[in-house]
Amino acid sequence: MVPVGLFTDVAAITLGGLSGGLIGRHLTDNFKKEMNSVVSIMAMGIALYMIPKMEILGAVMLAVVSSYCIGSALNIDGHVNSTILRLTGKVFRGPQNFDVSSLSVLIVLMGFGGGGIMGSMTESMTGDSSLLMGRAVCDFITSLMFGTTLGPVAAIAGGTSLLSLSLFYFSAQLLMPYMNDVVYANFIATGGMLTLMGAVRMFGLSKAKPMNAVLSVILIVPITILWQILVP
Repeated sequence: MVPVGLFTDVAAITLGGLSGGLIGRHLTDNFKKEMNSVVSIMAMGIALYMIPKMEILGAVMLAVVSSYCIGSALNIDGHVNSTILRLTGKVFRGPQNFDVSSLSVLIVLMGFGGGGIMGSMTESMTGDSSLLMGRAVCDFITSLMFGTTLGPVAAIAGGTSLLSLSLFYFSAQLLMPYMNDVVYANFIATGGMLTLMGAVRMFGLSKAKPMNAVLSVILIVPITILWQILVP
């Protein structure tokens, strides 16, 4: 079965980044800064929508903190950023003030948000692509806004999203049987925590690196299941 929704979402992210890069050349620096703030507010709004769905606070906190510790020890953010810089040097010509940390945030938002992951898994299990089709519109707008400040390098988020969402698409058969209502709620909330982490990072209010916490979307499943078994 061809994952139409997944490919549509990835195409929207890529096209949004490229389009934003073209539009950004005609915008003033002040307007680009304003657009960056708008994107940050949108990301925070999405996070505040997802986080209240949380069922077990302790499990979500444990997943995020454990993931961040592991990610920091492995220097996931540093490795991803160095890879991005190598790719941009060979493929794209971004603006001189290109901020690799902002692109890293975009990659987290597009490739590890709860909606994208659940959409990929749902399409894999049922063939229903409606979640990803709807998300494609939002992702196009988000990627477009990032592209106005980052340049066409924002399109790289499309490639990384293809990798991450494909991973969840093909692993859905393994994960879906464990997605009871509580696990699903915590899973969505964890995606919201990653989104919030990215938003406050973009606002310059935090030095935490969202990329170092991406493993939390995997850890939240076993942690929530064990929490339900061990904690009365």
